[in-house]
Amino acid sequence: MKPLDGADRKRGRLLSLGFEGLKLLGIALACIVLLAVIFAVLSKTGALAHPVGRGWFGFVPWTGVLVWMICKEFKSELRRVRFWITFLSLLSIHVIAFVALLLRYPEFGLVWFVPITILEALCMDFVLEVIVGKFSHRAHKWRFRREEHNSITVHLK
Repeated sequence: MKPLDGADRKRGRLLSLGFEGLKLLGIALACIVLLAVIFAVLSKTGALAHPVGRGWFGFVPWTGVLVWMICKEFKSELRRVRFWITFLSLLSIHVIAFVALLLRYPEFGLVWFVPITILEALCMDFVLEVIVGKFSHRAHKWRFRREEHNSITVHLK
């Protein structure tokens, strides 16, 4: 196998960049479809007749933070279908629960989104690790080493 020259490497980088752009475009289109479905359901149920409370202005950005936290934690799993099916299922539960909450209590306090998002991220992380098996195909990030004095210390790789 011959080594790649400069032109082949540039072409490979451009191809990789193109695929990354297509992936981001697909994610954006999926979000638009999800928002359209939510809007259709809300308009059919008459929920849009209610005034928009301040809770909605916390729900949207904190959901984005939640998605960012999970995608950052599971960066190596983003190409696996099992990850996306599980994650989108959990995200659907999150959206349905918050839409119901915000329709019932439109003046839901913005400060409550911080602990709820952190708790949800921890729960999603646990469920995704169990179902997707983030550590099943590579060594676990913790290793234990016995020291001279018969004590066990934990070291990060």
